[in-house]
Amino acid sequence: MIYDLVVEVDGFGYHSSREVYAADRVREHDLMRAGYRVVRFTWDDIVHRPERTVATIRNLMDRRREA
Repeated sequence: MIYDLVVEVDGFGYHSSREVYAADRVREHDLMRAGYRVVRFTWDDIVHRPERTVATIRNLMDRRREA
């Protein structure tokens, strides 16, 4: 099965300038126009709430499978 979900992790270290932040939004919009769903998590989500993060991703994948 092929999924149309893109998972991105945002962190302050990478998004340290307006230019990088703006480029990220352009990439996200390009992905959405191409038909992908983009879900973003923070570093804290990954490190401190991994169960919730995984549950969210699984839920989004399951919902797509049901559609």
